Amino acid sequence: TVKSKMLTSTVGYIRISQFAENTADDFETQFKELQSQGMKELVLDLRDNPGGLLSTTEKISNYIMPPG
Repeated sequence: TVKSKMLTSTVGYIRISQFAENTADDFETQFKELQSQGMKELVLDLRDNPGGLLSTTEKISNYIMPPG
């Protein structure tokens, strides 16, 4: 449910097609891979995502957003 690529030398792109049980782990793996490739900014594509597990969305939002 997670696909990623580098759009430019510093902009990463992650597409989440739905929030399934393994999506948070897949997101973290691909996010770290993009960081290792030089990602400084992220485009998070949720278009046409029907939703899914709330716990998964919470894990991902905690990963990319500062506390508060």
